[in-house]
This record gives sequence, structure tokens and C-alpha cells, in this order.
Amino acid sequence: MSSQQRVVVYLGASQPVHVTHMRLVRALLDEGHDRVFVFLLRWRPERFGTSADAATGQLRRWLATLPAEDVARLDLQVVQHDHEAGPRMRAALGAGANPEVEVCFSQKYSGETERINRDWLPIYTSEFPQAKPRFLTDEIDPGAAACGTAKFVEALKRYKDAQGTPEVAATTAELDKWRPVQESSAGWTTYIDGLFQGAHGEPFYVAEEKGQLEEAFFLIRRRCGCLIARGGIRSCPSALMNSSRTR
Repeated sequence: MSSQQRVVVYLGASQPVHVTHMRLVRALLDEGHDRVFVFLLRWRPERFGTSADAATGQLRRWLATLPAEDVARLDLQVVQHDHEAGPRMRAALGAGANPEVEVCFSQKYSGETERINRDWLPIYTSEFPQAKPRFLTDEIDPGAAACGTAKFVEALKRYKDAQGTPEVAATTAELDKWRPVQESSAGWTTYIDGLFQGAHGEPFYVAEEKGQLEEAFFLIRRRCGCLIARGGIRSCPSALMNSSRTR
């Protein structure tokens, strides 16, 4: 009789992607899981200017450099809502699969067991009744305070602000610490430039600018809704949407 399949899943909205995402995948693969699921959650406005689809595309390029047997165990997807993760896993594993499932959570939720069991774990236990939570170490957690995306974004902002100043060398070196070993220096520069220029969704923004962007985004949504109701337009023009998110 074959042993029970071991499956692990991570779901998060931590983008843009960086070295910690690769550390996470490498660590989960090294633990010997038969399947590793990584779901990136869509966010509007885009998460720090990066869409989940663009982040997934970038992560795929880095992951493609891993050994073929590791890539075969990976399943990287974008989800619109977190409750899609369980059914997506069921579809990938098959109707008759009964694997051991570990659901990854950040250490910052370690004191919220009731919330995990009530709100988040049922996403997976509805499909896999034996699914259990586990907590990531900060070193491999893209959502952690120490090594997560918020710190990466701070490094991006310092680098951007230092252009044309004596601090540019120091901020460049700091930012390079977030580069996965799978990425070349030239490729990293192209990736960072793309983040600033909107090549990965929208132009880069930091947390304090998020409220302004959300306000503009939803204002345009309301205006377009009024126009559609009046028969003025059939859909919301993408150019108008883009201009609202980049002001």
C-alpha cells in the first residue's frame, strides 16, 4: 500500500516577490512534500503597484531554474478570493485524494488560533478534513515583519529616493540582499526598474500612498457605475481606470 501523500499550501498577498518567496518554496520542497501549492491573492489597487498575475509570472521565471523534479511538485496559482484555494487544490489532486495537508500561517497569527480555526482553516478542511495549520519561521515567511514584503518595499523606497545622491551605492547594496540567487544582477536591475515604471501592474507606491490610490480607484468605479446606469458607456474604460490608480 502506498503511503499517504503529503501536501503543503501557502496563500498570501505578499507582492512584489523577492528572495523570501524563493526561500519559502525551497524550504517546503526540502521538507519532502509531494505537492507544494502557492497561491497569490489578487489585490486592488495592486499590491505596492504589483499585480498578483505579474508577481506570479516573475516567480515562475525564478522557479523554472529549479531541478525538474522540484518544479513537477510545485503548483503556483493566482486566486481572486482566498476561499478558492481549497477547491483549486481538490481539482489538482483529484476527487479521491486524501492527503495530509499542512496550511502555512505567519508567526504573527500564532496567538489567533480561534480565528484560524473559525475563518481560514475551513477553506481547506471543507475539501480535506484532516488539514492542519503550521506556522512559518520569519526567514521563509513573505508576510513576516523581519524578512517580508513590507521590508522589501522599504528598501525599494530608500533606493528610489537615493537616486542622484551619495546614498545610492548603499541603498543598491541593501536592495541586492533581496535578490534571489536564481536572478542575475542585470535581471534584478531590470526587475526593479520595471516595478518603478509600472511594468508589473501599476507604478510602485508605498503604504502611506495606498489610501489615496484606493480612494481614487473606488471614486472612478462609482462614476463609471453611474454612467453605465445612464447608458452613457457600456463598460468602464481601461484608460480611465489606469489614470485613477496612478495619480
